[in-house]
Amino acid sequence: MLGTGFLNAEIEWARAASRRAVEKAKERTVPAIVENTEEDELRRILAYVRTRTGHDFTQYQRATVVRRIARRVKVTRNETLSQYYN
Repeated sequence: MLGTGFLNAEIEWARAASRRAVEKAKERTVPAIVENTEEDELRRILAYVRTRTGHDFTQYQRATVVRRIARRVKVTRNETLSQYYN
């Protein structure tokens, strides 16, 4: 069986399935509450961060900022951006 390549094909199939699972997980990392948010809410959070820490994220790509905020919303166990902000 080893000489026929079936094992290699099965290993490659498992690796491809694993890669697909990782890609699906990445797609789910940005919760819908952040994807569908108003720009005003994002600006309000970024302004707060800028005044508290001095870090200005306005030049960052939107996807990067949304991903980082989504992570913080998730970690702090909030359900909406308004809950996170308050």
